[in-house]
Amino acid sequence: MTEKETIKLRINMDYLYFAGIILLNLIFFRAIKDIEPYIYFIVNTGEFITLHIILEFFSILLAFMIFTITYYTYNKNQRFRLLLFSSTFLITGILDFIHTMSYEGMPYFFTESSVQKATCFWIISRVILAIGLLSASIIPVDMKSKFKRVHFLIGSIVITFAVSYFGIYHLDKIPAMYIEGVGLTKLKVFLEYFIMGVLAITSLFFIRDYSVKKDRVFLVFAMGLWFGVFTEGAFTLYRSVYDTYNLLGHLYKIISCFLIFRAVFVYNLDKPYIQLNIANQKIKQYAEDLEQVVENRTSEINMVNRKMIEDLEYAKKIQQSFLPPTPFVIYGVKFISEYIPCERLSGDFLNIHVLDEEHIGMY
Repeated sequence: MTEKETIKLRINMDYLYFAGIILLNLIFFRAIKDIEPYIYFIVNTGEFITLHIILEFFSILLAFMIFTITYYTYNKNQRFRLLLFSSTFLITGILDFIHTMSYEGMPYFFTESSVQKATCFWIISRVILAIGLLSASIIPVDMKSKFKRVHFLIGSIVITFAVSYFGIYHLDKIPAMYIEGVGLTKLKVFLEYFIMGVLAITSLFFIRDYSVKKDRVFLVFAMGLWFGVFTEGAFTLYRSVYDTYNLLGHLYKIISCFLIFRAVFVYNLDKPYIQLNIANQKIKQYAEDLEQVVENRTSEINMVNRKMIEDLEYAKKIQQSFLPPTPFVIYGVKFISEYIPCERLSGDFLNIHVLDEEHIGMY
């Protein structure tokens, strides 16, 4: 199997795995009504408040961690998406904290805690999250920005303060989201479905990014968004703020936040270090290969050099064989022959010169 075929098979398996998880959750929500008599109950107020605080604080912590990662890595790569991520998760993290502190059964938090107060902050937080993530997903992954992150930080704080002030001190101006003894209002259910729709659409953009980049973190992010869809789905079913549907929604929210956090963490912190390590390994391998190449070339040069020296010795002996034996005398003239290597001569010509009164030299 070729590398291209292997990658294609992996992508198809990823899509199949992604679709399988969504399908299983849809089947679960379809069957939940049938098994409701066996799973539905209202949790004791004190126990639920404790569980609610633990679950919400865990998701709030993840939201602030996502904000921190995206805010401080923005200066490294200038990706515009990171600005929107940081602002979105900062706002939703703070609003989720106010939602937690405003839950019915919690102590006085600026004003009296109530179902309406907690539900309003929940809905506002989720709407901002859905719209913020949709806005970020529309922007190309590698699109750069020249905006200063501090401006987005200040804007996020201003928006958070304005929403918090209005939700705490002007709660009576917000339409009812929950009616005691009746349950969720149509507005609350509509807003939950609106959030579900926006998150589902947003997931399509991240699936698009996966198809282009072939990086699983985008598929993990999309999966986190779908668990966010199931979170909102659970919150359309509860009849009491302390029942199992409400608890189920918070469990789904934990999974959703964790998957999104993991995708953001891997893509912005973990992956760069992995790439750096791979680059270092390649450089190390290149250095080792270069050292081996140099060693091989040096060995080859030495071998050629030895061969040339041997050939020169052979040539020297051949040339010497043409010289007459020394000394010898012809008609009273005494001749002495000697082999002189060419590097000791200058030029290629014959010359005769007087050595002394009795001797002459020629070459």
